[in-house]
Amino acid sequence: MQALQIISQYSITPTKVTEAFTLFAEWELEFENLYYQCRADCIHFIQPCAHLSNHIAPECLHAGSPIYSSQWTMERTFADIEFDLRQPKLPYTCLTQVCLVCCQINAVKAMFPHLQPPSNLHLRYSFDVGDGYVLLRA
Repeated sequence: MQALQIISQYSITPTKVTEAFTLFAEWELEFENLYYQCRADCIHFIQPCAHLSNHIAPECLHAGSPIYSSQWTMERTFADIEFDLRQPKLPYTCLTQVCLVCCQINAVKAMFPHLQPPSNLHLRYSFDVGDGYVLLRA
């Protein structure tokens, strides 16, 4: 889990990449010992993702952080856009309009960052007691 947290950051130092590589290698070895004991007759138990996890950290040095190029990022973007589609009658027209509005909002946020609301919004009359806890009104 720690290796995935390291690799999922937007900026990663080379020492963190090395740490993630070590953690992935340890995990793969544990997985091999636990599920197929490195036997060729049990290789069908291996999922490609179990082996490919060992290639994520070295690839990060060549292509940059996987968070920028991963399939999950694109799927999440499509899911957000699909959520905004409201008219099933003309889906491509609506999709174009949703994407256009999204781009316009991102452009305004980039030009005027002070207009973006703070990320730590709490309910009205709530009290921030610190350490990520908020006291809510009954």
